Amino acid sequence: MSRTKQSLILWATGRLSGSAPLSLPAQGVMVALLEDAKHLPVLAGGGLVGAGSTVFVPESAVLEAPPVPGALVPYGGDGWGLTGELSLGTTFFVQVQKYAVSEYLSILGPTLVRVDDGDDLACFMADADRARAEGVFPAYLTNPVIQLGDQCALGATSDHDGPAWRLHVRADGTCSTSSSGSALGSVTSSLEELSYEWRRRNEASRQPCAVALGDRICEEDRVAMLSSRPWIGRYHVALDGLRQACYHGLINLRVSGFGGSLAESYEPRSTEKTDAPLLMWNEEAAILYDIRTSRLLRMSIEAGRVVDAVLARSIQPATVEPRAAAVLTELARRGMPVLPELASA
Repeated sequence: MSRTKQSLILWATGRLSGSAPLSLPAQGVMVALLEDAKHLPVLAGGGLVGAGSTVFVPESAVLEAPPVPGALVPYGGDGWGLTGELSLGTTFFVQVQKYAVSEYLSILGPTLVRVDDGDDLACFMADADRARAEGVFPAYLTNPVIQLGDQCALGATSDHDGPAWRLHVRADGTCSTSSSGSALGSVTSSLEELSYEWRRRNEASRQPCAVALGDRICEEDRVAMLSSRPWIGRYHVALDGLRQACYHGLINLRVSGFGGSLAESYEPRSTEKTDAPLLMWNEEAAILYDIRTSRLLRMSIEAGRVVDAVLARSIQPATVEPRAAAVLTELARRGMPVLPELASA
């Protein structure tokens, strides 16, 4: 994935995409999108844009844009609206649509699905509940060309959110982490000031990322819905795994812990580690997904059943028969230990 597309996904979702890591630049934000390029000189002069920044600016203003540090990327369209299109050049287009209508629209290419009001949030939670109870995931979230906007505010784990990672600059000069986010300051604010306000708002909330949807969603409703679903982070992991599997042509997969399991004795816990490997399967094989590296590993159904049971801690690694133990050891050797204590095996 190109650095430009990776930066665009980070701006849209609040999460890094792919296994290639990005590190914060020495000065300025990682990625910024400006609704109006007139703010560019102020951003650069105040240190919000540095040599390592990727800055998306309206294509109509690129020729007039002053020289600034960092990479300027022209874009077309209105990608921050409720619906619309955002384009990079003449070859890459991203459709933007509301979550609540996604079930009824055909996906023809890269699409950003956004939660922009209470109805969207309720639909998202209803889909998550159905996946948890029945194992049925919405097709528009498991397609690899689709990204869910502002995932960090919807229960996904992210170490890459905050104004240092992504910045949205509105036409009036106010700044947030998202086009739907609460204002953290303006283009005249320093990165330290924006970051302080972002931390202050998050510390006042019982759920992560209280900023990204703050301009559109009632915070009390968001917190209540996420708090009543302590497994929601694992739901995002399942979506990640299904998208990655679909990209590699693996379809009709079920996900352990969502409407059933491959292991014979499995009781999904109310809270599960979001960084633990995920077990998926179909009639042909079992697939282990490692969210840390986005790797997929195919194995037999028999081996998958043992791995699933170990992940659920319904059996202990020391009690499995030798052939199954060899599978666990091999997974650890390949850098995919199903339990931390197997990492040094």
